[in-house]
Amino acid sequence: MNPLRLAGVTIERAALHNEDDIRRKDIREGDWVYIQRAGDVIPDVVGRFSANVPARKKEFSLLDKVYSKEKGRPACPVCGGEVVKPEGEVMYYCSNAACPAQVQERLGHFVSRGAMDIRGIGEKLIALLLREELVKDAADLYTLMEKKEKIVQLEKNGRKKRRQYSQSHRKE
Repeated sequence: MNPLRLAGVTIERAALHNEDDIRRKDIREGDWVYIQRAGDVIPDVVGRFSANVPARKKEFSLLDKVYSKEKGRPACPVCGGEVVKPEGEVMYYCSNAACPAQVQERLGHFVSRGAMDIRGIGEKLIALLLREELVKDAADLYTLMEKKEKIVQLEKNGRKKRRQYSQSHRKE
């Protein structure tokens, strides 16, 4: 959506909670929509304008968006696992518990303030630790001191690469 000013705030994104909500409101790609700040905070799509609407696109389908021609079925865009919607629920999920995106989210929750409150480990470090295969699950977080040298080297390389990148762009 294009940014807009609403109640003194610039809104760039608004919540459409799930596919059922999108269908109930009959919202399609390219539609103009009404936005409100739910609870005077969160931008929420209330509905769509019905007047002056050009030819409308087809109904939104998440399964169409994640359909894999190669697999012949909807597939997780991260790991290729089967996408499922449990009966009685509104959300779709990747069925692969080992999906890297799920593992990263679980680790992010585990270290968060509302869970174990492990300071100094954020989403970027978790992504790095997973990418470098230094952790596979929450238990591995407790063995990080044994891998301290490797982590320090990775972080140094990351800082060096960022510095080189910013210097190369200053020259251009």
